[in-house]
Amino acid sequence: MIRFKAREDARIATANEPESRIDDPVVHGSPGVRKILSALEGETATRILDLGPAVPSNITTLSDFAGHIRVSDAADDLCAPIAEDDDWTAISRAAALLPAETGEFDLVLAWDILNYLRKDVSEALVDRLRQRCQPGARIFALIHEGPTMPAVPQVFEIRADDRLAYRCSTQEQLASPKLTPAEVERRLEGFRIEASFVLQHGIREYVAIRV
Repeated sequence: MIRFKAREDARIATANEPESRIDDPVVHGSPGVRKILSALEGETATRILDLGPAVPSNITTLSDFAGHIRVSDAADDLCAPIAEDDDWTAISRAAALLPAETGEFDLVLAWDILNYLRKDVSEALVDRLRQRCQPGARIFALIHEGPTMPAVPQVFEIRADDRLAYRCSTQEQLASPKLTPAEVERRLEGFRIEASFVLQHGIREYVAIRV
């Protein structure tokens, strides 16, 4: 198991800590989480890549299925501004995030990171994931379809087997890219959309499978 680059905002508050007006999680049902956990049922050697920060309860939940978990918080590496014509930087950032020696994965938790990536950075990341994922591997992603979204990627905590707690470190909002299902499918080249779920709070969950 490999864990690194944990953001401070990934820490889940305990019952004894004071309440926070910003970081308090909001819990929503998640048919996407239910689907990926159902697909892992009975597995004990799954290789999982988590592109969010290290959340202890997520690692505990996923450890029931995983022989290897790599936590590689992509927000700092991939969301920082880069020059529009700097293709090498986009590709090199994705390559640095997933070097060749990371091996192959059966499940990638992309969370909401795809909403924050410039198109070429997103393509570079997916190209790297395509190389690092075995046929049949799945990606789980959340896409904002409402007019706005938080200014920074959120932190997600798996609750039971069908709920997600959303937590954000800011109240600031950005215009949402509102990626259509067709655009999401184009950006996930090499993966086929296996299922998508429209949630009432402006999120669509995607489960895509490596072909």
